[in-house]
Amino acid sequence: LIRNLKRVKSYTTEAIYNSLEEFYSGSSVPVKLQRFLQRIEILYSKRLFDLADKLIHKAKKMALLHEQYEYLLLLAYFETDMMLKLTNTEKINKYLAEPNAEAFYLERLKNIIDFRQLSIRGYGTLVQGEGESTQGHSTAKKILTSELLSSPSKALTFSSLRDYYYLHLICSRMLGKWDENTHARQKEWVSYLEQEQLNIPDKAALYFNALSHLLGTASELKTNSAEEVDEIFDKAKTFYVLLPAKERNKNVLSVFANLTMNYMYAQHHMHRPEKAV
Repeated sequence: LIRNLKRVKSYTTEAIYNSLEEFYSGSSVPVKLQRFLQRIEILYSKRLFDLADKLIHKAKKMALLHEQYEYLLLLAYFETDMMLKLTNTEKINKYLAEPNAEAFYLERLKNIIDFRQLSIRGYGTLVQGEGESTQGHSTAKKILTSELLSSPSKALTFSSLRDYYYLHLICSRMLGKWDENTHARQKEWVSYLEQEQLNIPDKAALYFNALSHLLGTASELKTNSAEEVDEIFDKAKTFYVLLPAKERNKNVLSVFANLTMNYMYAQHHMHRPEKAV
């Protein structure tokens, strides 16, 4: 065993990875798409193009729904390569006549990356304890000069839109500027989540997070804030109670607990300790 320890460790690690992959294969969208790509590549190498094409269409539908543009670029490679290998003139003409799909995917992927870089810069400043310092003020002002934050329309994907509202929130925090505009933006984000029929992972946790941010900005307003804070928390409690049991996972519970603590802090901030208790 000692002589073969390295080989045994390697074998055991692979076995654990295989088990974990099997366990998560039904819940993770990226894992599902990776499986699609593996099967497509196998069918492609065997020249079973019709079967591969059917899987590509299924995978594209899933990837578009969940904004997995990096996978869409890989799927587009297989699709166009098969089209050329089969000399399918009908598909070639259709491909040339329509707007370029790869360019569309790249534009959205770049938009996601650009927003993510801004978010990392802002969040990094906060976690390093420089949020309300001179450095924090400078970072917030630089972030807010970005063209991406000039309008929600600059966010081309759902994840970019989420970052748009988050960035405005943390920049307000770093600048110590809690006003009606800050509150209005968070209210706009909550309204969007309530109105859109979104098919995204951890939708409940995302909604609680948005309500928590809205509650925080409401508690800073000078007029009618106490009433609105209570309304937001009542809305969150009702939503939580009506959630199916299977959706009340640890992540949702954690975010809801954080919202509750924010509610208690808001009551303390508004000099209503009895409500916090």
